[in-house]
This record gives sequence, C-alpha cells and structure tokens, in this order.
Amino acid sequence: MLVLAFMLLAMGDEPVAPTQPAPTADPAPATAPAAPDPNRVICFKETQAGTLFTRKICHTREEWKKLQDAERRKTDRLLDTGDSNRQTRD
Repeated sequence: MLVLAFMLLAMGDEPVAPTQPAPTADPAPATAPAAPDPNRVICFKETQAGTLFTRKICHTREEWKKLQDAERRKTDRLLDTGDSNRQTRD
C-alpha cells in the first residue's frame, strides 16, 4: 500500500504523453492461413477402461484422417444396417 502511494506521488498530476504516435496506415491485409501439413505427427494419450495407465498414440495428420474416415464409415454402416460384423471392402 505504501509503495502504491509513493508511486502515485512520484508520477505527479501531469498526464504522460505516449512515446510513439499511433500508426495511421492500415496494416498489411491478412493472408489466408497455410494448409496444414499432412505429414505432421500428432500424438494423443489414451487411457483404457479399467486401468490407470495411459499409452501414447502417434500418427501423421493424414493417417488420423484415414482412421477417422474408416470409423465414420463403420458407424454409418452400423446405423444403416444394424449389423456390425458384416465385412466390407475398403
């Protein structure tokens, strides 16, 4: 508290002028973000039910997309037919 009071007294009553003027020109237009790298490795930690141990699973972005698409197809097939054991050619 005493430090705050001392700082306020040291600053005085005069407003402090900005050291640099505000920029008047518009900044450069934002460019579109670059496409994500399909070869970038992404890792997740997974905990299996019934255990406290985790395991680290790593795949490239492209591999994660393929796994996600395969799971989506399997889910769609299950919802459409009601048969999860049917074999399909992927």
